[in-house]
Amino acid sequence: MTLVALHVVLVAVWIAINLGWIPTVAPFDPTFVILATVASVEAIFLSTFVLITQNRAAEAADRRDVSICRSTCWRSTRSRAY
Repeated sequence: MTLVALHVVLVAVWIAINLGWIPTVAPFDPTFVILATVASVEAIFLSTFVLITQNRAAEAADRRDVSICRSTCWRSTRSRAY
């Protein structure tokens, strides 16, 4: 949550500066193009990290399923009377 709060504060300050609400600082992005670009790049990285994490979780689940299947199959063949 700290990172979310930091982002909210950063964007709020960015907007306040560029709307001219803080007279001691000159606006550097009056059309908010830089802010939009930064947000877009951040979204690209975040979505990439989420997809990587989901892929790793799916691979771990697949390995776990195979392991469970093997142990179950082994037990079922061992419990049969010959």
